[in-house]
Amino acid sequence: MDWSANGHLEVSFNTLGIFDGTTCATKLQTSLQGTNALWSPDHTRLLNISSTNFPQIVDASTGKVLATYIPTEQAKGCCGGSGYIAPFAFAWSGNGTQIISLTGSQQSQWSVEIWSASTGKVVSKPLTQNGTPNFIQLSPSGKYVAVSDKSGIAIWSIDKKKQIGHLSLNVDSQHAPLAWAWSPDGKYLAESNSEIHLWDVHAKKFVAIFGKVSNKNWISNLAWSKDSIKLAASISTPPDWTKNTVNIWKIS
Repeated sequence: MDWSANGHLEVSFNTLGIFDGTTCATKLQTSLQGTNALWSPDHTRLLNISSTNFPQIVDASTGKVLATYIPTEQAKGCCGGSGYIAPFAFAWSGNGTQIISLTGSQQSQWSVEIWSASTGKVVSKPLTQNGTPNFIQLSPSGKYVAVSDKSGIAIWSIDKKKQIGHLSLNVDSQHAPLAWAWSPDGKYLAESNSEIHLWDVHAKKFVAIFGKVSNKNWISNLAWSKDSIKLAASISTPPDWTKNTVNIWKIS
């Protein structure tokens, strides 16, 4: 899920669709396969993310594919098709011309890639680090990376190429997070499993816990509104992942 600046909510489950965030009316339904999508800064395009195809740039008014990511890393037996590695986390650049993404290799490394939103070609790799994190997520600005391990959450600066902060995991540490989401203003980092945990990134501390569901359910996806006031949470009941409920929380 992802909110646009004009209040539209993108929802992906097998196929990509766009809905009014207030009335839930369908704005666009496509046949494009997708597991998630991100709005461009001007909310005219979507970055469509799929588990079976490489990421695509899609026209939000017509559903037409404008560009497809061109991979650069090969890995024998890895997902993504043709023996190439597909990125797994994404953010638009501020001007909407590039995509910042994360790619993991079979050599226990993760890399930041920057690629063109108009051609799909990788233009630079500003950061590569050793290690296999449990979870990793880009900030909305594409300037920071949150990386989790057994000890907590490390915050990396892509420009400075170094770790600039650390959040200790002391809440519900027995459960691995299913979803992470930075608030668009960069202040908060939300993560979820059977409940939602909210971290103040700049203060480097845990500030709230809410949205507790039963032990049979999981909060499998999170999406912030563009004003960082509302947080949408998708609740699933495994093993049947086709039945989902979306709750919207107001953060005060």
